[in-house]
Amino acid sequence: MLLNTRERLRDEKHTWINGEKLYAATTVAQGLILGVGIAQSASTNDLFQAYKEFQTEAFAIDPNYQPETLNTDGWLPTQQAWQQLFPSITIILCFLHSFLKIEKRAKRFKDLFDSLKHKAWNVYH
Repeated sequence: MLLNTRERLRDEKHTWINGEKLYAATTVAQGLILGVGIAQSASTNDLFQAYKEFQTEAFAIDPNYQPETLNTDGWLPTQQAWQQLFPSITIILCFLHSFLKIEKRAKRFKDLFDSLKHKAWNVYH
């Protein structure tokens, strides 16, 4: 069953409707969109309400549904929203976002960054 997949991802896509900026809160796994909700802002509360769409749909299929992990960027309101929805979930920082943070902090130290870059890619693979 798709809900039992171990890895799920989420992201907010910025969009505009009638000149108003909104956030499409998407949940995906195995190449499929599992849920989309609209948030009025990128606050924890608004993202909670938007991602609750996914939770409601998941509970309709399996009332005991509890995802183990969520791959996400470092946006704290998103992480807080998911932890409110699924208190036992483990948040995993997206590898790309992790790598970009390493690059931002270490690229001025070329030798160090080259070493860290190779180590990070080895860990990923």
